[in-house]
Amino acid sequence: MRPRCVTTFIYKLKKTFIMNRLPITKRELEILTLVSSGLNAALIAQKLFISRPTLCGDTINMNRKLMAKNKTQLINNGFANGLLSTAP
Repeated sequence: MRPRCVTTFIYKLKKTFIMNRLPITKRELEILTLVSSGLNAALIAQKLFISRPTLCGDTINMNRKLMAKNKTQLINNGFANGLLSTAP
């Protein structure tokens, strides 16, 4: 196997393992949906009746679970893993 194929395979295997081991909570899914709709942190926290530090903690956990480094990757990985859909 070529090195790049091995790297891709390991990445996908690691991603699958993490997703199966660390499921997204209902609250995290709510936050992911609101983030993907374009709301900022202040509005999401207000809408869900949670503090901004709690929202930041949940976002950090989602980034770890979905192997994302930023909001764009988080949303893309949410779509890729079937957590988000394009339908309203």
